[in-house]
Amino acid sequence: MRTRAPIIAGLLAVALGAGFWFFLYQPQTENREEIEEETAQLEAEAGQLRNEIAHLREIKENEIEYEARLARLEEYVPHGVQQPSALREFQQTADSAGVEISDLSFGDPVAVEDAPDTGEPETTLAEINVSMSLQGGYFQLVDLLRRLEVDVARALLVDSVNLTEGEDGFPDLRGTWNGRMFAVVDIASAGDPGEEGAGDLPDLEDGDELDEDELDDADEDGDAEPDDLDNEDDEDEEVANR
Repeated sequence: MRTRAPIIAGLLAVALGAGFWFFLYQPQTENREEIEEETAQLEAEAGQLRNEIAHLREIKENEIEYEARLARLEEYVPHGVQQPSALREFQQTADSAGVEISDLSFGDPVAVEDAPDTGEPETTLAEINVSMSLQGGYFQLVDLLRRLEVDVARALLVDSVNLTEGEDGFPDLRGTWNGRMFAVVDIASAGDPGEEGAGDLPDLEDGDELDEDELDDADEDGDAEPDDLDNEDDEDEEVANR
């Protein structure tokens, strides 16, 4: 009997120890680990929220500056082709430089490949081919090229400038300016950049005017003569006809 007592006591101690481990210590350890993980996750979320709040406060503090930037971006890349305002701006720039624009043509908008998201559904960034036939003195044409880069609010990409001597010889010059302007347009109205002939302009030689058939095509494609800008009524009628 005396021999069994220590054995029974030892077994009871082992059983109590095992019970303490499995039913008390281990569950509490697992709970503590879960609580620590949840605490770390909550601290990370709290840090993220603090950063977002700080960012929102920064936006609020710089609201006027951001609105000015958005307005400038709207001028740079407007919504819609806005051809009448572009015509007016090109003509005013040429007048300021003392250069004559004999022809000014616009192509149809074509979607820009791999363009960034506009942030508005069913819209895309599009490019519009522009071609101008020019005539003027050397320094006047140089001034026009500078003004197109500095004074024109819209984003312009120059593709080529071709100049030759005018009828009166140097420094009188004539030639063409070819480039692109950009706009945010509906996806349905933008041509496919992979489509052959998308956005092409009418074929014009330097100094030539559109004949009657080409003029009809130009009206359908969105082309116009710059002289129409001299009279607001004529311009409004021209836009209405389009």
